[in-house]
Amino acid sequence: MKTITINAYTFDELSDTAKGLAKVAAMPGEEEDALADAADELKKELEAAYLTMLREEYEYRMSDEAIDEDILANEYLFTEEGKRTAVLNP
Repeated sequence: MKTITINAYTFDELSDTAKGLAKVAAMPGEEEDALADAADELKKELEAAYLTMLREEYEYRMSDEAIDEDILANEYLFTEEGKRTAVLNP
């Protein structure tokens, strides 16, 4: 069975675009175009936010700090020349 999580927010916690979308959704008889426009704006905001998160994660993963953490966490072994090896020295 697939679980779906739905987050609920108060009106004050919403972004300006999300507030506009909520207002349109709450108004009976409002044009569907206004709702579609608000949804498009929200989608653009989310896309920009996700792109920012992906860039930040990529930059971190490529940093010396993250590489050092990976080496330590995975207990990689290296030769004297700095090449990775899986062979333990007796």
